[in-house]
Amino acid sequence: MSGEEEKEEEDAGGRRSCALPRPQPGRYLARAPVERCEGLWSGRVLPVRSAQYVKAREDRKAQINASYKYIFEVLSARIGLDSATVEEMILDAPSLEAFDSFFAKRGRKALKIFYQEGDAPGIECGRMIPGAAKGSKMMQFYVDKPPDKIIGLCLFFVRCKNDSAINEKTIHEEIYFGVFDATEGLLRGVKNMVEKVFLPAILTTSNWGTLGETKEDTKDKQNFLETINRYLSFLEGTAASIEGTVELQKIDYINFSELRSFEKVAAAADNYDTVHQLEEVLMIWYKQIEHVLIESKQIRREANDSGPLTELEHWKYTSAKLNFIIEQIKGQNCKAVINVLRVGHSKLLRTWQELDARITDAANESKDNVKYLYTIENVCRPLYVTDVDCMCLLKEYQKCFREAKQEILETLGEKAFEVSEMYIFGKSEAFCRRLEKITEMIAIEKNFSALSLCAIEGIDLMAVKFKNIFHIFQKKQYDVLDPQNTEFDVDFDKFLTEVERLELYQSQKDDPPLARNMPPIAGKILWVRQLFRRINEPINYFHKNSNILASPEGKAVVQSYNKLAYVLVEFEVVYHNAWMKEMSQLEYPLQATIFVRHPKSEKFLVNFDPQILEIVRETKCMIKLGLEVPEQAVKIVIIENKLKANKLRLEGLVQCYEDLCRETPNIFVNLLTTKMQKVSVLSEVRIGSILKEISDTALVILPADGPIKVEDMLTCNEAYTKECAALLNTKSMHIEDAVQELIALFEKNYELPSSKTSEEGEGTACFKIKHNVQLTKLLFFSFTVKEKRIAFENNEKEKEKNTPEAPPSEDSKVDEKEEEFKKSCKDLLAYFTRRLLFSLQKATRLSLASIKKRISVSDKPEEVTPFLKAEVHLAIPNLEIVPSLDDIQQAINRMIHLILEVNRGVAQWGQRHLQKSILKPQPGTQQASSGKRAKKGEKGTEDALIRKLKNFYAGVTEHEAITKLVVLLSSSMNPIKEIAIEVLQYFEKYKILWTEDKDAKIQAIRNNAGLT
Repeated sequence: MSGEEEKEEEDAGGRRSCALPRPQPGRYLARAPVERCEGLWSGRVLPVRSAQYVKAREDRKAQINASYKYIFEVLSARIGLDSATVEEMILDAPSLEAFDSFFAKRGRKALKIFYQEGDAPGIECGRMIPGAAKGSKMMQFYVDKPPDKIIGLCLFFVRCKNDSAINEKTIHEEIYFGVFDATEGLLRGVKNMVEKVFLPAILTTSNWGTLGETKEDTKDKQNFLETINRYLSFLEGTAASIEGTVELQKIDYINFSELRSFEKVAAAADNYDTVHQLEEVLMIWYKQIEHVLIESKQIRREANDSGPLTELEHWKYTSAKLNFIIEQIKGQNCKAVINVLRVGHSKLLRTWQELDARITDAANESKDNVKYLYTIENVCRPLYVTDVDCMCLLKEYQKCFREAKQEILETLGEKAFEVSEMYIFGKSEAFCRRLEKITEMIAIEKNFSALSLCAIEGIDLMAVKFKNIFHIFQKKQYDVLDPQNTEFDVDFDKFLTEVERLELYQSQKDDPPLARNMPPIAGKILWVRQLFRRINEPINYFHKNSNILASPEGKAVVQSYNKLAYVLVEFEVVYHNAWMKEMSQLEYPLQATIFVRHPKSEKFLVNFDPQILEIVRETKCMIKLGLEVPEQAVKIVIIENKLKANKLRLEGLVQCYEDLCRETPNIFVNLLTTKMQKVSVLSEVRIGSILKEISDTALVILPADGPIKVEDMLTCNEAYTKECAALLNTKSMHIEDAVQELIALFEKNYELPSSKTSEEGEGTACFKIKHNVQLTKLLFFSFTVKEKRIAFENNEKEKEKNTPEAPPSEDSKVDEKEEEFKKSCKDLLAYFTRRLLFSLQKATRLSLASIKKRISVSDKPEEVTPFLKAEVHLAIPNLEIVPSLDDIQQAINRMIHLILEVNRGVAQWGQRHLQKSILKPQPGTQQASSGKRAKKGEKGTEDALIRKLKNFYAGVTEHEAITKLVVLLSSSMNPIKEIAIEVLQYFEKYKILWTEDKDAKIQAIRNNAGLT
């Protein structure tokens, strides 16, 4: 056989066995049979009754010629068996008529041979197979048709013409061989055959017969291909529906066929053990059906590219699953159980009937949904196969929706059409916005591509720069059409920014040449106006004196002019708006401390910001340019001379202070130490220390040991931030009391000048503060001075003592001096109010920074302890991170909101009468983490009351550093997305564990190894 001699070996009993030839290396494919025929029994004398089977086998073997051998060789190469084994297995068939008809003239055009597992052949095959017991299974060939359904390979041979017989010389030219794999099911086998063989062949062919390249013929081709794709989708959906069916658990220990007659049902109902056993069976089925109903009601996760037909496929799948269960409920086994339990009056029947009604309703609902969705299938199909203008389509959809809504509203009343328009069109609108951005990019690329054709010197360099910018964007791997991908928006803004740098004015945009004596902002605006004038004058001249701008070339010039003019005007607007915004914050720099100490010499300096004079100059220039100027800047211009005069007076005051310090004898210092110590205690202990505590307070709790769940973090901080707000408000009121006590101390030692002053003794005069303008202001700053600087106040007192006071000439001067002292006290109160605001800003900034540090992507991850827990879940066939990065970002945004809301709970000073005596005098202060917690009812009432008052929320949230941190944290998940993708890709190498069938994989390994 095939040029190989059979080897005959004689065993100990004198019998001979036929050893089949081994397959040649590299000649056959890797597939091996589940069970091979190991030998052929040929020497034993068979009984008389089986002699006819041996004779029939010999007759079949005599028919084998070269054409048969060719078929056997092809089968051998595909299956992985040697040709001799294939021949013996084919001879097991009762007839070879199919082969003869296939080879004959005018015979059949196809020969089908099925290779799959089946019952081992008996003696009717004409041979005995060792080890093949009756009822055992083995792999074998079936000619023309299998005994049952197709579960293996269908190997088919096809001939195109049958007008002549096939002979061994032309057989290789006249027939075609193919394999239909039904090991995964008949439907999937057909789908794979069409999808992987026929459809690629159709797509690559150029011979369409009479169909040409006309528009109608092209449409016919597309319709044909679409029909094939619909057929493939139908096969896939049908296979999924069959595979997704739920079969009620089979009960082997109960013979349901014995429960058909009424007598046996009644007898079973009288048997307590039988009834109990059947109730257990019913509960098993009940739980299976209940699980299916729960799954059908759950919200399913849809893919981003799912469309209306996805909904149809879902309901078709659900309908098939539920109807299959209903068919089983109506089956004999289930009816038998129900009948017995009904006769036995089981209490489970009521529960079962409710379940029966529920699954019937669910099946009817899915059936109705399939029926209604089928009506829109033909309308939706073109959306999947044709290129449509999405923006126009969206407008048309919205138009029809609003017309239908208005019509129903007029017909049925107000609430007859309560459907969210955002829910229906939200994704489409986001997609269209993405298309607009892509269109803008294409237009920019088209405009800049013309630069490479321009012969102007230096333009080629600009073209190369743009090409590099565009190439960087093209290398991005994400789907630009996915509107949920926010990375595109970031890259798009970056692309526009890079393109702007290529504009003609870009070379001097950041640092333009300024005219003499021009301030920075006004100078830039004047520079850009000059550029605009240079391009505007020629255009106006051509517009007035010629029609050249109406030509195609002129229109292109006008378009370029409009684009450049827009950029120049935008430049002016941006800088002017930025300056206006900066001027709106002008009150804060003006309220800064006017005296500071030199960091090295510790001498007092006048803290006069040189930018004030620059702001004055900017404001004057803006007014001349005809631009809007904020009211605060105008006020500064008005008081320009007064500011300069006050600066000189303060410098004189500092000089006076330094002179007094030098001239004051040390003997007076100790006399004033006690009084100044009280000022120091108030300012440093009761005010400064509490301000330090506020600035060091953490407004958020972050886990120190390891990560926690998002919901746990939010729950913990919801309560904690409220406690922080209450505690910080309490400390604020403590500071307010201390400041008021400090002012009272100043008022106690303040005395109006009178004629009695000169009559007092020298000792008493040393310890009373006289009404002197300079001394009053110096006393205002003395609370920040340590004990060694008290000589400042003492020296001034001594000077007042030695300097004879003139009696007041007018009462009005006394009133003026008193008013000035009161103003100084108000300034002192405002100073500490600002310090409280600075402390709240610092606490907020540090809390936000701590979150930023913990979520930042570090090169050394061991230095940062993670604080949010996320897991990788398997959602077959994909992996997903739970919670998603979007959910984590929302949680971080909530944390930001909670931190900022703490400042809303700290009331501004001067509203004590509105807080209903919330603060009660108590010694000491406590940190936010260790303070006693108020009762929930009292705490909620206080918090609600304080939040209605004026608070520090605006002053904190408008701080520049805090605003930057909020913006950074609001997009903190973007840098982590790439890392998350890498984490998910790490598990891709294990994808085989959940995407491939374990049993099929093990079976294939066993086949390759030749195991049974």
